[in-house]
Amino acid sequence: MVKALVVYYSMYGNTEKVAKALAAGLESGGVEADVVKVEAVRLDELAGVDLLCVGSPVHAWNASKPVKEFLERLKSAEGLAGKKAFAFDTKMRSKLAGSAGDKIERRLKDMGLTIAKHSESAIVLGRDGPLEEGAEETFKQIGTELAKNVVATRQVRRIKGIVVYDTSYGNTKKIGETIAETLKQSGLDVDVFYVKDVKKLSGKDYDFLVLGSPTKFGTMSFAVRGFLGEVKSEEWMNKPFAAFDTENPENVERAQAENKEWSAAEKIAHKLREKKMNQPMPVLKALVIGQKGPIVDGEIERTKDYARQFATKLK
Repeated sequence: MVKALVVYYSMYGNTEKVAKALAAGLESGGVEADVVKVEAVRLDELAGVDLLCVGSPVHAWNASKPVKEFLERLKSAEGLAGKKAFAFDTKMRSKLAGSAGDKIERRLKDMGLTIAKHSESAIVLGRDGPLEEGAEETFKQIGTELAKNVVATRQVRRIKGIVVYDTSYGNTKKIGETIAETLKQSGLDVDVFYVKDVKKLSGKDYDFLVLGSPTKFGTMSFAVRGFLGEVKSEEWMNKPFAAFDTENPENVERAQAENKEWSAAEKIAHKLREKKMNQPMPVLKALVIGQKGPIVDGEIERTKDYARQFATKLK
């Protein structure tokens, strides 16, 4: 789902009302919008955001000090380039009032964000307010317009991911390739690699990761463990993942009987969650007969269903 973060600073509650009206408009346009006070924003929240909105009252012809401090912090955030942005302010109706919105917009543009709409102002009647009649409704409409812009852009840009697998006897390869092909049929761009063929991995190139391994002695293969060391939290934070493995039914029964986890997929998922990635659905455990296989009847179809569900979550 398309996501927006509305960040604001408010002294008398006027800018907060505008921020919430903007978010309501975004929500009505199909965008998931969170409204956060500027001092409470965590930079790692920005990784999964498609639109960043920043608002401030005008202070001395400029943005407020807390918002200026936030914009300074924002310089160190990863992956801002290409995200959409919108700036807004509250001010009195006067030619001498200046503009916080224009200043914020310029800073956001300098950081590589794409301005979705030129900054807008809400008028307050006096220093403490209230807002001019109709201001909240106007910003709700602005939110709806922004939602259309951002959703349309997201739909044009195809989501791209990578499927990586290790394999000993070809079974996990078959499951990985089935997942990749099904995701492609669902309209996603997908690269698929044998784990030892991955030369360079960058989260900046992909929107999601699917990782799989045969279960060996109750855990993942050494090659997959090594690959996980190349998954950098700062690049993959908040991005979705899926984990899968191949294992025999006896392994599953043993895990249940001993109340322990003997699954490579569960261990992979645990490691990726530690890297602050998002897990939208449970792991896939594809069953094989014995150590070498073959894959149990019906597991390929179950794998396709799993991949289609994952694709739906991504969209």
